Amino acid sequence: MAEHIFPEVMKKQIREAVDYLLTYNNPDFLDHAQIDSLVVIPSNRTKIDANIFMPLFYAWQNHEICHVTYKDSKGKSSERDFEPHALIFYDGVWYSKGFCHERKQMRTLVLPRMEAVTPTGNHFEPNPKIIQTATEEGIFDPETVRDVEVICDEYLANIIHTRPLHPDQKITATADGGCEVRVESMSKYRLITWIMHQCGRATLQSPDSVKTEIVDFSRKIINTLTI
Repeated sequence: MAEHIFPEVMKKQIREAVDYLLTYNNPDFLDHAQIDSLVVIPSNRTKIDANIFMPLFYAWQNHEICHVTYKDSKGKSSERDFEPHALIFYDGVWYSKGFCHERKQMRTLVLPRMEAVTPTGNHFEPNPKIIQTATEEGIFDPETVRDVEVICDEYLANIIHTRPLHPDQKITATADGGCEVRVESMSKYRLITWIMHQCGRATLQSPDSVKTEIVDFSRKIINTLTI
């Protein structure tokens, strides 16, 4: 299952390790035919460059500062010394969260935007505070919003349990077959992307500040469309 999210050089190592375990340790657990029919589709939309991933992986593994050439969202390249405290595979893409010596603050770097990764030989101590933010809630922007209230239509109400807005969501059924979802506190980034992903089946009731941002994003999308 893990080999689907790593570059080819690591896929081979993982496959060989699993084959060895199946052959010598517990051959009755799963045979090779069963392994091949256990299918994982990780929504991997980006190609994993082994020349970037492997140096980053070893730097993370060995707690080693690496020198990164990085292209930002506007296409501008810059160089920085970076401490990879955490590696994250999220929504089909690899990220590293750590400390950027150039910005002198915690940053999340996207692997497909890395143009070169070179270990420096200098080591760092892993920071538990950075590692604890390497979650779906905190991977990008640690900004949170409180007292979230969302109204879902009947269709979305039937799947909100299996595809939740948040692990701590509280759901109340409504008379029309839909439901009301409340979350005490969650990532603003997660809330905005989730609401827009529902394509109108979820109506944000609060907070108002996030409603305004979603309206602005929607207008930008509309302005780029031609029919």
